[in-house]
Amino acid sequence: MFIKEIIIDNFKIYYQKNEIKFQKDKNRNIFIISGLNGYGKTTFLTALVWCLYGQNMRDVDKDFKRNIIECGGYKNFAINNLNRAAKIEGTNSYSVKLILSDIVFTAAPSREISICRKFDTKLSEETLSILIDGNENELTKEVGPEIFINDYILPKEIAKFFFFDSEKIVEFAEIKSIEEKRSLSKAYSEILGIKKYEDLKSNLKNLRMRFVKDMASDLDKRKIEDLEREVVDSQNLIDVNRDKIKVLEEEREIKKKTYNYLQERLIKEGASVNIEKIIESKQHRFNLLQELEELNHKLKGLLDLAPFAIALNLFSEVKTQVEKEKENALNTTAKVYIKKKVKNFEKELDILTMPAGIDSKKREVIKAKISELINRKLLLEDNLNNDKKQKLKLHGFSEKEADEFNAVFNNVRFSFKSKFDDLGIKYKELKNRINKINRYINDSESKEDDPIIKEFRQKMKVNEERINNIEKEINDLLAICEFLKNEINNKQKNLIVVAKKVSFDEENEKKDKIVIRLINKLDEFIVKLKNSKKESLEKNMLDNFNSLMHKRDFVKKVKVYVDSDILDIDLFDKLGNLIIKDNLSKGEQQLYATALLKTLVEESSITFPVFIDSPLQKFDYQHTKNIITKFYPSISNQVVLFPLLEKELNHEEMQLLDKRINLTYVIDNFASDCSQIKPIRKENLFDFFH
Repeated sequence: MFIKEIIIDNFKIYYQKNEIKFQKDKNRNIFIISGLNGYGKTTFLTALVWCLYGQNMRDVDKDFKRNIIECGGYKNFAINNLNRAAKIEGTNSYSVKLILSDIVFTAAPSREISICRKFDTKLSEETLSILIDGNENELTKEVGPEIFINDYILPKEIAKFFFFDSEKIVEFAEIKSIEEKRSLSKAYSEILGIKKYEDLKSNLKNLRMRFVKDMASDLDKRKIEDLEREVVDSQNLIDVNRDKIKVLEEEREIKKKTYNYLQERLIKEGASVNIEKIIESKQHRFNLLQELEELNHKLKGLLDLAPFAIALNLFSEVKTQVEKEKENALNTTAKVYIKKKVKNFEKELDILTMPAGIDSKKREVIKAKISELINRKLLLEDNLNNDKKQKLKLHGFSEKEADEFNAVFNNVRFSFKSKFDDLGIKYKELKNRINKINRYINDSESKEDDPIIKEFRQKMKVNEERINNIEKEINDLLAICEFLKNEINNKQKNLIVVAKKVSFDEENEKKDKIVIRLINKLDEFIVKLKNSKKESLEKNMLDNFNSLMHKRDFVKKVKVYVDSDILDIDLFDKLGNLIIKDNLSKGEQQLYATALLKTLVEESSITFPVFIDSPLQKFDYQHTKNIITKFYPSISNQVVLFPLLEKELNHEEMQLLDKRINLTYVIDNFASDCSQIKPIRKENLFDFFH
């Protein structure tokens, strides 16, 4: 497929009719359209996507969806697309036209297809016309122009792979949510042609059900028809609910936008906080006051010890005295105990038998000498007499009181200062925070009586309530859709049960067996195709990534996981360790996403041209060289680049592309709302830019 011509007429910044013609040359497949920021490079891509998909462009990329929502819906978005200068001159319509050649499909053999979408802002009407070789075709009438484009030109699910912004391409490396993986899987199924075989299998199942109905009894036939009708009704209801969800999502975003606008107005009016915020602040102040009260109790406890800290030297002397008294008390107790033992010893001496020849007088002398020796050696009478000379008993603390005294002393001596300092700092911090919140609450409450503020708050409240109601409605609709899906599954199971009861005649039984065999073959083929495509995708992804990287063998293995409707891709290094994509540099993430896009496009049977906005972002010289020499020339038979010269493509880099460049254009912005596309010789491109 090759785009011969693009005609943009009064679409956004493009004033009047802009014609871009492309000449086919297999050796020169690269076209350059350059312009400064704001001149219309991204708008050019938007124009192409709008031409192909109209209001369905919201399904191509979330940026298009967001733009439509921010405009207040598709109709407002379409009205705003009219060039401002043309509008002032009285023009009411704009259009975008694509002329394609080399399209191969057997349903309508052709040399050329023209697709033109036009919007009339005065009538708020959009028209889409498709001409095949200059004439209307029955196929486009039968299936409808929108479906024709989606089925025969480029499915909207995979359009993002052919119209992409290199600045946003890293998003493919950051895919994490189930919904994003499901979306990638759907695109994978489309781009690799798997969906066509799954659709064929579904058609065969429908064909088999027609055989069953033809052979069924009247009663079974009615049951089948009733179940089929219920399935169709449920599916239609799901489609209706999904459309409602889309409308509600748009309304929700518009309400959010209005809410944010009102919030900004409140900020400008000096009342940016809402009532809930004031209530939250008051609760926070209450919690801080509770914390301050607890801190006061702790400080009070420490202040009771302050006199001891001030008189620490005197306090130390008291401690020394208490320790001496305690030691003396221990000594006294020990001496009393020893005296008691000595008395017992003396009594035992009385009953001891002395050696022969020792009379009673000598006996008393020996006893006295032993007693004196024991008293002198054990009771330390001299020291005791010296201690008695000192006045020891000043305080007379009990053992428990002495321990308590020591605990207080240690507290004052070792931890009082640090605790007091810490509590003092926390006290000041809490007081400052409370004072700040008090000022905040007072300032906020003082403005609540302002009539303008009241009006804004009331409008915000209405918007917020509607947003909450929309959320509830969306959740309810999603729940209904899920319920209907389960109902469809149950009814389809019932259809199978009823179908099994039907008896076939010989001829229809043969047909049925053929259809069953084809379905089974298709099942086997789809499994093999998925595995084959999976292996091919892994191999080509690895080759493409490593060919673009200047680190040798940075990625040693690529693993693709396809589970039901979920697609995931993992990278492994030469040691078999999983490479976390979040840990890759932005340049490496962009290389990964670029390799993925290149692989998917190569694996597909779709030959649609590739358009790349903001190329060569976040790449060093070596990576840039790899992209220029290995990516651009091979990704498609027609590649259109939209670089910002000197930043995204310099003269030296363009020389690397020179042999592959076909034609070059510049976007000339000759007025604030007016740009036009002009052809220019490639050797004059940088001169024109400078």
